[in-house]
Amino acid sequence: MQHGMGIGVGAGAPGMQAAAPGAGGFKTIKRLGLTVIPKQEYVDFVNKFYPNNKITLEQAYQEGFQIYLVPNFEDTKKAEAYLKKIAPDILTKELDSWQVAPEQRPPLNIDTFAKFFEYDVSVGIFDTVNKP
Repeated sequence: MQHGMGIGVGAGAPGMQAAAPGAGGFKTIKRLGLTVIPKQEYVDFVNKFYPNNKITLEQAYQEGFQIYLVPNFEDTKKAEAYLKKIAPDILTKELDSWQVAPEQRPPLNIDTFAKFFEYDVSVGIFDTVNKP
C-alpha cells in the first residue's frame, strides 16, 4: 500500500493493445489501476451517519475496494498532479456510495483523500474478456 504518490511508472499511450504472443491471449490495458483502500478515519466518518448500523474497518475491507483506471504516467510529478486533480471526484464517488449528503461532506481535496484512504497502484492490467 502506498502513502505517497508512487504512480510514476510505465510508459505508452492510454488505451488497449493486442496481447503479445504467449500472454494468454489477453489484451493489455495501458492504464494503471489505483486501488482505493479505506482507513479507520474514513470508517469513523461514515459511521457518524449510521449510528445504528456501524461498520468496522474489517467489514469495509470485506466489501472490497474500488479500482480507478488512471493514465500510465512516466513522470511522478505529473502523476501527483493528476491524483490531486481527481481526488475530489474519487471522494465524491466513495461518499456517494454511503449516501452522505453533499452538505455533510468534509472538504473534497487531496488532504481529505490522504486522511481517509491509502492506495495501491497496479501496473499490469489485463482484459480477460476481450470484448468492449
